Amino acid sequence: MLQIDMVPIDEPLPSTRAVVPAKPGHDGPLIGGHGPDTFRCGRCKRVLALNVERDQLQDVVIQCSMCSTLNEIPVFRNARL
Repeated sequence: MLQIDMVPIDEPLPSTRAVVPAKPGHDGPLIGGHGPDTFRCGRCKRVLALNVERDQLQDVVIQCSMCSTLNEIPVFRNARL
């Protein structure tokens, strides 16, 4: 399982991207699946997406429940790291 730090971003323009909002008091990941990658908040390193495929997170912004940072997946140069 590869742990990847997401990239902190400013709030996207309305209706341009899906935003997964923070869940106050939620301790676990906001998204889960059966893929090979785990994504962490780019600021505080809390796990936001556990065992997912990168394709699941294209054009998705995830807000961290711990620090409220908005995050997107980094741009990957290769198909697999």
